[in-house]
Amino acid sequence: RSKIADVADAENESTRRGTRREPELVREYCNLTGKTVYKAPTLIHPSIDYVHANLDGIIPGERVIEAKTSRRRDGWGESGSEDIPIDYYLQTQHYMLIATALELIPIDNPLCDIFVSIAGEAIQCYTIAGNRELWAAMLTKYAEFWRHVVDLTPPDNLTLMEQVELLPASVRVSKTATQEILEIADKVQRANGIIDRLS
Repeated sequence: RSKIADVADAENESTRRGTRREPELVREYCNLTGKTVYKAPTLIHPSIDYVHANLDGIIPGERVIEAKTSRRRDGWGESGSEDIPIDYYLQTQHYMLIATALELIPIDNPLCDIFVSIAGEAIQCYTIAGNRELWAAMLTKYAEFWRHVVDLTPPDNLTLMEQVELLPASVRVSKTATQEILEIADKVQRANGIIDRLS
């Protein structure tokens, strides 16, 4: 077996473990906040049928709920802030975009609570506000991607950060990298260089 396959298996198991814990985390959220969270079916944007969302939960008329587990603290700021990893930030914006289009949460104050267990520590909650300017940029990118699907032409193979760079500067989220992240990025860059030379 290759190391790549081993890493993929570990990531898949991590994802499965996180998925199994989601109901437990939602129950914990309900216990701590006194709120009732409902499970929603797959949501489909009312005017764009290829834009879907599978929420962990929703408080109708109030906010989207997302449960996460994370083995590492990297990218997570103070509880209660919007300082979360960029991929989760974009995911919450996607969910709020669809939930507001369906009038499930308020358009004037869309919110998403991310309830996360980090490295097995006490659960923390982050509240993310909807960003309509970002939603517009995301919908443009979705339409571009869907044209590739319809035309059966593969899109460019971009990393997450390359995709973020395509968004308007006014809606990008900046993060300060830790020394550990910089070292990992350097190792990845060197590994990519080796792969390129071997290809």
